[in-house]
Amino acid sequence: MNWLLLQVLFNYSWLHTKLSVMPMARLLSDYDLYTDNEISLVRQALDDIKTEFNPDILGVELTGR
Repeated sequence: MNWLLLQVLFNYSWLHTKLSVMPMARLLSDYDLYTDNEISLVRQALDDIKTEFNPDILGVELTGR
């Protein structure tokens, strides 16, 4: 797995910013491009979050999963 790719897909600031300007479905489509186990875990956690929520509570939502 590309180190730079992981730095983006696992970066909280990037996640928060993307969810602030785009719907969850667009973010999930980024994760659908890869089959790595760790990426799949993050994708599943994001998928469990409601499609319409406040991005400012993303940290709480991910920690809870």
